[in-house]
Amino acid sequence: MAMPIVNLTIIYVIGIILSSFISISVNWLSIFLVFVVILLIVCYFKEAGFIATILIYIGFFIIGIELYQLATVVSTKNHIINYVGKKNITIIGVVADDPLKEKKEISALFKPEKIILKSREIKNIKGRIKLAINKNTIDWHLEYGQRLGIVCKLSDITYKDNHKIKQYYYTQDIYGIARIRDDSKIKLLSKRNGNFLIKISYDIKKNLIDSIKTTLKAPSRFILQGILLGDKRSMSHETVKLFQNTGIIHILAVSGLNVGLISLLFLSFVKKILCFSEKYAYVLTLIIIAMYALITELKPSVMRASLMMASLLIAPIFYRRSNSINNLFLAALILLIGNPKVLYNLGFQFSFIATLGILVIVPIARELSNRKWLKKVATISGVSLAAWLFILPIMLYHFHEVSIIALILNVLIVPLVGIIVWLGFITYLLFNISVYLAMITGFANQVVIKIMLFLVEVAAKVPYSIICISEFNVIFVFLYYILLLGLILYIKNIIARRVDLPEVT
Repeated sequence: MAMPIVNLTIIYVIGIILSSFISISVNWLSIFLVFVVILLIVCYFKEAGFIATILIYIGFFIIGIELYQLATVVSTKNHIINYVGKKNITIIGVVADDPLKEKKEISALFKPEKIILKSREIKNIKGRIKLAINKNTIDWHLEYGQRLGIVCKLSDITYKDNHKIKQYYYTQDIYGIARIRDDSKIKLLSKRNGNFLIKISYDIKKNLIDSIKTTLKAPSRFILQGILLGDKRSMSHETVKLFQNTGIIHILAVSGLNVGLISLLFLSFVKKILCFSEKYAYVLTLIIIAMYALITELKPSVMRASLMMASLLIAPIFYRRSNSINNLFLAALILLIGNPKVLYNLGFQFSFIATLGILVIVPIARELSNRKWLKKVATISGVSLAAWLFILPIMLYHFHEVSIIALILNVLIVPLVGIIVWLGFITYLLFNISVYLAMITGFANQVVIKIMLFLVEVAAKVPYSIICISEFNVIFVFLYYILLLGLILYIKNIIARRVDLPEVT
């Protein structure tokens, strides 16, 4: 097995997909898994390598089925979904993220610990809910880690029968919403709860947002907030729609590009400015990546990119070579073992598939020419083309439309995003030293963001740039990837057999 992690991840994913269509007893799955482990031990002593490999695949297939079954079990009385629609229930729990303060209300993620309903107390509650609190209801500052007692009607996560929205929230383990309009319905029980590291990360995030607010004007500061933190909530609906229609909404969702640029920036700073040894530079960069993942609320795309970057940095520390595709699948496997429902998260799907496309196609594009300048052009354009080709069927399946102009626009926008990210973090570092220095880099960033907005606005006016397809089901997605894989293998075969003739002078 050249890349065993790839094979194991695919088998595990097949198990998850099968488990989402059928229901199998977890007890029977556990018994079968124990039987497989016993056979593996026998194969080890008998040195039956081929059979052991087959058994490992079967084991991961069973684990995929079992973990998804366990992750989606909501029938137990201590799962929060069973109390959706109930009135006047008392919920005690902890604020689980950094609350968002809007014009009229404060919204936050809430992790219930116990529920009191008609003098009956249910502990060890599973699942999470959203809090929506009227701003005039509380006269104290709501923040991460506070333990609250609330009395509410627990409503469904969406008023409309939109299964895609529900599926999105369910993949994040969110099952209901509690709206608080009366100060008698909410009480602060204690202040210091939650994870200490997450608390620190939210403090850093607040400081970063302060640096953006101080050095940039709207709408540029909202766009930078979206690029650095994946937070589109402060952006106007028109601006978000503009990015969506031109096919570059992905730049407002933190991804591998952000993680890669931040890692490169910090690694260069530690090695060249602070003169740390390579090993210490890698270790410190790993810490920064972990903090960035926490700041961006452990989004699937960031987790995938962070785990992948971590494996790239850890390998040289222990004098090991690293394979990018293997690292990508390892990151996916770790995420899916931690939460199998992430497989159905759109952010995870787009992030993983786009990155896979880049890792597969860009090296092929670079091999099409022997000239250095053409290789650079192929790399820049190849990133955009690869990501677009690989996510095309997923976009058509979920949204039934795709932007053609995005293919060209991404080639122009991605380098600008790189500059914006670098200037954003340099501004943040300078902000903690001198606000005046931060204003200089902030002004430069404002100029770059305005150039990017201008390009997006021009692209949005191009006629017939959006293709709409009314029906695009799973069969079409499957056929598309088979044809794409066949084309890639064909081109690779041509490159492998190509004979470069000497130039005639």
